[in-house]
Amino acid sequence: MLAFICLNVQKNERQEHNLKNMKKKHFLIVIVLAIFTLSSCLKDDAQPTPQALVTLLNAYPDETGIYYRMDGNSISQYNGDFKGLTYFRAYPGNRKLEVLGKMDNKAVIDTTMSYADSTVYTGYVYGTAGKPKFIRTTDLPINNDAEKAAVRFIQLGNGIGKVTLKIGDQEVAAFKDRVQETKNTVTETQIFRPVTSGTFTISVLDEEGAVLVTRENILLKNGYYYTFALMGTKGDTGKPLYIGYF
Repeated sequence: MLAFICLNVQKNERQEHNLKNMKKKHFLIVIVLAIFTLSSCLKDDAQPTPQALVTLLNAYPDETGIYYRMDGNSISQYNGDFKGLTYFRAYPGNRKLEVLGKMDNKAVIDTTMSYADSTVYTGYVYGTAGKPKFIRTTDLPINNDAEKAAVRFIQLGNGIGKVTLKIGDQEVAAFKDRVQETKNTVTETQIFRPVTSGTFTISVLDEEGAVLVTRENILLKNGYYYTFALMGTKGDTGKPLYIGYF
């Protein structure tokens, strides 16, 4: 089913536009984009350029905005606003990623990570003022993904203890009693879990079962992959707790 798509230079601008609007797509489509559509070639028999597809979420509530650099080069098309998503391509190997404040150009995050060819990653910038944090997930499909919706929960919220995410009345064991993410939690939390499709209210509850935040009328489709990310700070009127999803 996968067909190699040969793109020329003139198509790159449209390609980047499509990436920035890529939300709630079937995971297989993302894989196709990462492996094939994101490669450009000069002639029909050219080999695709090895690349990884990277998404970055800005959940850092105390910055007026951020931007990104990889190996010293600014990522030209980005959304550095709070809750903003950025999509770009990375060549395989060890790459230096910098997250910088828009106002002062000072580094918020400076990290070097390895990227593999034909692999999809999501990075998350979060934390509190003066204490930025960063984690990265590797985004892998699940078995029999056409029969269920696939969901994961990334806990980036501040000012809270353990929380549980509920999808309507569905309770997923992996989404219960979740602490704020660290590099040690990502191995498990990056995994997508199968859930029943439909339209739901998404709720995050504290340890006593009190509802902290909700998001209504969220449609989950069979064969689609969704990341729910709790971000913001409890009690903050400017950037309160919020359930983002993509």
